[in-house]
Amino acid sequence: MERKDILLSAQRAMLGAVTPNMQAITIGYKKMPVILRVYFKTQPREDECELVKEITTEIVADFNEKEITYIKEEIFVAQKLECLDDWLYLQYVNI
Repeated sequence: MERKDILLSAQRAMLGAVTPNMQAITIGYKKMPVILRVYFKTQPREDECELVKEITTEIVADFNEKEITYIKEEIFVAQKLECLDDWLYLQYVNI
């Protein structure tokens, strides 16, 4: 799986799925399983957790079973941001 393929898939999957509570989204794809980590500012609502599942489902659907069969979802609340392999979304914060 190439970097451009996973990033384009993730970008498409995230359309309309990013909420104001999502501070950052990062993806790790260089080793299996692929990891999608979403940082929330506050405890996510049930619908926000469902959006994360929808994002991962959309990404998996873009690849064949030899490339991706599963994406591990990680949800962090009010944590220090750490990038996995690439940032998918990073909210501006005025410090």
